[in-house]
Amino acid sequence: MGLNMNENWFEIVEILRNTLDSNYSKAEFVSAVENCFRVLGWRKTNGSLIKNYNLPNGSNVDIVLSKTYGENVQSDYIPVFIQCGEFQYNETDNVSFAMDELLTEAAISFGSCIKFFYRNNQDIILSKEILLEESNHEGIQISDLLLFQHFKKSLVHDYITSLNVFRAL
Repeated sequence: MGLNMNENWFEIVEILRNTLDSNYSKAEFVSAVENCFRVLGWRKTNGSLIKNYNLPNGSNVDIVLSKTYGENVQSDYIPVFIQCGEFQYNETDNVSFAMDELLTEAAISFGSCIKFFYRNNQDIILSKEILLEESNHEGIQISDLLLFQHFKKSLVHDYITSLNVFRAL
């Protein structure tokens, strides 16, 4: 029997905190984030978790989540960026280009918190920063939405955009 969504979130928080609390490299942090997605059922072996995805402009996406729903059905993709230590990149430019190339309207960034982005017309909106706290209800919800077996990009996008709407009220 699998973990319930609270246990999944608790496991993700523990994995990320243990990495962030140590003197970690970017490669170690990418591996930690990869392990978080494994908790949620994503695997390199079935092609659903792709590391170091190369984009046509020569840049790369640290991790891409990919789910195919059958033959001749377009896959859903979510780009995942890793930010660690002092490493800085122009988030919105990289996120925007990756979203264009992967035909997606949502993206995720991992660092000291988890950031969710979505596209509103041509603008990239930072919808929410989720703190790595076990009691974080939004973290529990998003970990449930990102479960591989139930994953639908449209549900993730709808949830991310709703965070921004509620925050703006």
